[in-house]
Amino acid sequence: MFAPIMKIENCKKYGATVIIHGENMGESRDLGLKMAREEGLLYVNGFDHPDILSGQGTMGLEILEQVPDVDAVVIPVGGGGLLAGCAKALKTMKPDVRIIVSWSFPISQFGRYVVVLLYIQF
Repeated sequence: MFAPIMKIENCKKYGATVIIHGENMGESRDLGLKMAREEGLLYVNGFDHPDILSGQGTMGLEILEQVPDVDAVVIPVGGGGLLAGCAKALKTMKPDVRIIVSWSFPISQFGRYVVVLLYIQF
């Protein structure tokens, strides 16, 4: 599982050194933690670091700014960070809002994606 080439190239344009390592996210994370420890850097995971969740929560706040009487919000889920940040902001500001999760996964036999919608009661 690798990041889309567009994301990799955009990171490089901002001066990032991109290292693709491991067979899965766990192996990549282990290398990132090791490098951070050895080089005195801060490791920020792309989906479960408090600063990332706070930033993703701004999407929930923007939704409430634009649609103050919103009843339900559909949030796509991949790693879960966007869902966690948005849901926290939305439920904090408007506890009765319904969160609906959109999850897609490939069906290789058909070359298509299936989207599953789940209502989650918080």
